[in-house]
Amino acid sequence: NPAGVPGEDASARHYDWPHFYVKELALIAVPIVALAPLMLARLIQTRVYRAEPRKRFLAFVFLTLFVAWSILPKKQRHYMVPLLPVFATLMAEATLAYWAQRRALVEKLMPAFAVIAALGAIAGGAYVGIWMIKVRALPQYMSGGVLIAMALLALGMLVAGLQRRALTFVALGFVTLVLSFGATFGFVRPWEDTIRGAVDDEATALPDEARLVALSRDAPWILKLYGLGDDIREHAERNRTVPRK
Repeated sequence: NPAGVPGEDASARHYDWPHFYVKELALIAVPIVALAPLMLARLIQTRVYRAEPRKRFLAFVFLTLFVAWSILPKKQRHYMVPLLPVFATLMAEATLAYWAQRRALVEKLMPAFAVIAALGAIAGGAYVGIWMIKVRALPQYMSGGVLIAMALLALGMLVAGLQRRALTFVALGFVTLVLSFGATFGFVRPWEDTIRGAVDDEATALPDEARLVALSRDAPWILKLYGLGDDIREHAERNRTVPRK
């Protein structure tokens, strides 16, 4: 329990080390965090925008808030949300600056970026597709449409990157992010929260319980993929210990 906090409900689970947010910020900012090395190089190159006060203000906003939150002992990952717009702005500025200054180098690296982006699109499509097919058993035309769309976008990004067509690559990447993140946070995550909420409330039955139990028995890796393995196990163990009427 936190020192000086009375009551049985007090908890120290939100207290963490100063380096906690290094990993959490990276996870929250996926996949745009891939541009962070450009931002760091730009900050060093410009001496934190020494000649540009407006940009320097943004850099200091980010750095001071990040350090302040890191020093405070109590932490949660959503404390980083206010930093994301500034973080994105700094990375965008650095990316555009390097595009203007070293366009040949950026174009040379585009095929590598394209391969990584295509693999990311395939992974995002698989994440949503497995949920639609194996977990929710949605109609095939829905799951098939999502998988085909993500595969076409991955192929398009790969071709655009190999041909060094930057604007096409960026546009396809944006569409891919909108679709994959929209499906993830619009459908998959709310469903996960519903299951976790039912387990936390010690509900006697879960939504789609029969399918979840079958998955925990036959394909536990699927539930681990969506972070529900421990929740389903906890629910099953609790029900086994409750006397049946």
